[in-house]
Amino acid sequence: MNLCACGCGKPVKPNRKFLWGHNSKGRRLSTITRKKLSNIHKGRTLSVETRKKIGDATRKRIKEQGHHMLGKHHTKEAKRKISEGNKGKSGWNTGRTAKDHPSVLGGSDAYWFGKKLSEEHKAKMSKAAKTEKRIKIAISHLPKNQIGENHPMYGKHHTKEAKQKMREARRGQNFPRNKTKPELELLKIIDKHKLPIKYVGDGSYWVGRINPDFIAVNDKLAIEVFGDYWHDPARNPNVDYLRTEEGRREYLKSLGWDLIVLWQSEMEGGEEFILSKLNHQGLNIEELDYIIETFRELG
Repeated sequence: MNLCACGCGKPVKPNRKFLWGHNSKGRRLSTITRKKLSNIHKGRTLSVETRKKIGDATRKRIKEQGHHMLGKHHTKEAKRKISEGNKGKSGWNTGRTAKDHPSVLGGSDAYWFGKKLSEEHKAKMSKAAKTEKRIKIAISHLPKNQIGENHPMYGKHHTKEAKQKMREARRGQNFPRNKTKPELELLKIIDKHKLPIKYVGDGSYWVGRINPDFIAVNDKLAIEVFGDYWHDPARNPNVDYLRTEEGRREYLKSLGWDLIVLWQSEMEGGEEFILSKLNHQGLNIEELDYIIETFRELG
């Protein structure tokens, strides 16, 4: 097995002395030489076929040898030099149109021409964009000493032990909050019909990172009473994803739990509607069918 002649100790292909790029390690071209090379390439346009070959060869090399910057980071000084070097330069596509680069900017030669994204892919892209927008909005409201390098935890990480202690401490917290009007309304219905549902919104029970309002006594089922403004991203763009119905359902499902959400506006439908929704969406109690049927007979 032949090793690279630069002394890095990595194997090379037969009939080769160096890995790609290793033959110039430690060498630096003079300013005059770099200028000559630059002038040679000015005005030259590679064909689509040539660019494709170069791209394929580069991807193959990275797959076999790994990217030269993999696991590395530029120093602050290096970043500053790169930034200074790029100042005043125009972008690679400045003044160019799709005619100049049809495979990159669009047209029938583009790699995405004629392709359609799946609905799942579109949903993921939409979700990512919305999440990024929410993060930017949230950051814009933070004080300057809580952003970037000014943050006391910038560049640091909590140990697993510290995270566990914080989690346990939070679970043991008492939340001195009053029950909301919709929660009190649901509690009356629970007490009236002796439903096997328990109020735990005071922090007495946690499912992972979530403290639900209610839980079913005999099932892995959480019941949340959501205020329309505080949990609906359509009304409140700043709401955290985990506080939305979609985010909470997704998180609880990953832990093997189901979720029923009763929205404040829905609860205006009255006792029969609330019981119907509980029965329809997963609270399997035989007595509920009888109670709902009784309501209909009385109505």
